Amino acid sequence: MKKRVLSLALVLVMALALIPTAAWAAEEDGPVIIPLPEEVTGMLTEATYPQFYDGLLRVYTGGEYLMDSSNSHLRYGFVDKTGKFVVPMEYEYAYIGFSSGMASVSKDGKWYMIDTTGKTAFECEEGWYVSPFSGNAAPIRHRVGEKDKYNLIDKTGKLILSTEYDDISNLSYEDETEGLFKATNYDENQKRSVGVINDSGKVIVPLEYDDVYSLSEGLFQIMKYDANGKRSAGVINDSGKVIIPFGYGYNNVSFVAPDRIRASKMDGEDGYFDIEGKPAAPITPAESEQPEVKTVKLRDYDAEYEGTFTDGLAAWKSPDWGYSEAILIDEAGKTVIPRGYENGGNKVAPDMYVDGLAILSKETKELNQWGYSIHRFGVVDRNGGVVVPFEYDRIYPLTEGEKACAAKKDGKFYIIDFSGMTLPLANPTQYLTDLVWDTAVDSTAIPTNDTLKVDGEAKTPTAYKIGNDNYFQLRDVAMLLNGTDAQFSVEYDEARRAVKLTTHEAYTPQGWELAGVPTENQNAMVSNDVIYVNYDQKNIVVYKIGSTNYFKIRDLGKLLGFNVGWTAEKGMFIESDKPYTDAD
Repeated sequence: MKKRVLSLALVLVMALALIPTAAWAAEEDGPVIIPLPEEVTGMLTEATYPQFYDGLLRVYTGGEYLMDSSNSHLRYGFVDKTGKFVVPMEYEYAYIGFSSGMASVSKDGKWYMIDTTGKTAFECEEGWYVSPFSGNAAPIRHRVGEKDKYNLIDKTGKLILSTEYDDISNLSYEDETEGLFKATNYDENQKRSVGVINDSGKVIVPLEYDDVYSLSEGLFQIMKYDANGKRSAGVINDSGKVIIPFGYGYNNVSFVAPDRIRASKMDGEDGYFDIEGKPAAPITPAESEQPEVKTVKLRDYDAEYEGTFTDGLAAWKSPDWGYSEAILIDEAGKTVIPRGYENGGNKVAPDMYVDGLAILSKETKELNQWGYSIHRFGVVDRNGGVVVPFEYDRIYPLTEGEKACAAKKDGKFYIIDFSGMTLPLANPTQYLTDLVWDTAVDSTAIPTNDTLKVDGEAKTPTAYKIGNDNYFQLRDVAMLLNGTDAQFSVEYDEARRAVKLTTHEAYTPQGWELAGVPTENQNAMVSNDVIYVNYDQKNIVVYKIGSTNYFKIRDLGKLLGFNVGWTAEKGMFIESDKPYTDAD
C-alpha cells in the first residue's frame, strides 16, 4: 500500500478533532484506510457486529467488552467515515447504530435520543423502552396503569397515537417498509389481531388478521386461522382492500415477476394475479426472470458445474470437501474465488457481495495462544481482485449503501472507506488466485513407480506425481526410515489439524503402510494441516489424497535432516546416515 501523505496543517486539525493522524490508500482507486485513535478500545459486543448505519459507527473506550458483565467501565460514542468523532465517547451505553437518523444513548442513568450530528433530540421519559426509528417514528413500550402498552413517538419525543396497542414492532428493516409498523392487540383469551399502521399513526391494514407480512408494491400478505387451526393466506393493499381472498398456503404468496403474483393453494394448485388482484396468465420463462441453467466445464478441476449463475457467478464444491469449502466460478468456468476462503465462517456464494465487495477470511499456518489456526481477513471484488490485502485480524460486515466498514489488526482499530472507488478494480495489483498461499492448487495425482532407494536398497512406497514433482506418503517414509539414524515419529492431532513430526524417535506402525504402487489417478487437495517438526511450525506445500498427507521427499530430508539425492544410475535415493545437502 502507498501511504497518503498529509499536510502538517491538516494533521494538526485532525489531531485536535481526535481524528487519526494518518490515512493510506491501496494504490490508485483503492480504499482509504484510517486508523482510529488509541482511545478506541473496542466496537464489538456479544450480540452485534460493528457496522456503519447512517454513515456512523459505534465505538467505545475504557477497555474490552466483557461477557456476563455490566460493562459499566465503557463509554460509547460514534465516528464518521473519516474517523472524526461526531458523538464523543461519553455515554454509558449506545444502541448499535442509527436508524432513520436517530440513536438511543444513556448517560447518568437517563436515556436520550440523539441525531446524526450528535445533538440531543429529546430525553426519554422514565420507563420508556424505545425501539429503532423507522421513517419519522419509533415504537415505545411504557407502563399504562398495570399493563405495558405501545405507542409511537416522533423525533421530538412527542407521543403520536391517541389509542395505544398491546404491541408495535417494525414491520421489517427493508427500505420499502420504512415508516410502517405491525400493530397487535390481544383479547381476553390472548387471541391476537394484527394490522399495519404508518409513522403518523394511520391504520393501513385493519387489525383483523392473525398475522401480516410485507410483500412489495404496497401489498401485504395477510393470514388467518380457520376453525380447525389451519392457516390460510391472502393479499391486501395499502388502502385496506383485500385483493386476493384467503385460501392460499401460508408463505405461498409471492411476487414472481414485477407485475405478477403467484399464490399456491394447499393442494399445490397455483393461481396468478396482477398487482390489482385480477386473475392473470401464468408467467412464461422469459417473464419469470428465472436465471438460465447452464453447464460449464471448470478450468481448474476435472468437473462440470450445472446450475444457475447470479450476476455471472456460481458456487461449486467437490463432494470430498468440508462443509464450509467451496469456490466461485464465472460463466467461462474460470475460478474467481479459489478453495480455502470463507465468508463469515460460511462457504463462499454469489450473494455474499455487498455493493460489489466481499469480506473473506483465509486460514493461515499461524497459531493463536490456544494452539488453533489464525485466520486473516481481506476484501475482494467480483472478479477476485484483492481490494484489501489479507492481513487483518478481523474485518467487520459491510452495510448496503454505506461503502465503509470497520477492521482490527494487531489490537488496533481501523475504518476502511470504499466510497471513492470504482468497482470492480480495473487493474488490481493482485487476484486471489495469485496469492502466495494459493500457488499450490488442487490437482490430479498420477501413480508413479519411480525408483526410491533407502541406504542402497530399492523400496516401493506409495507415491504420486503431482505437477512436476513426486509426492510420497508420509507414513511410508517414516516406516522406511524406522530404526535408522534418520527415524522420526508421526502424530496427528485431529482437533488442531496438526501433523507433528519428532526426529530421532521411533515410528509406531499403523499396519497399512507400504501398500505399494497405486494403480489409479486420484484427486490431490492442498492440505490445510499445520506441520510441526520438533514443535516448530513449518510452511511447506503438502497434498492430501483421501485422508493421507503426501510430501516431497526433498522437503522431508531438509526438515528432518537426512540426505536426498538423484542420479541417472540410482534414481531417487535417501542416505539416512548423512545430513541433508541442497541439490546442485
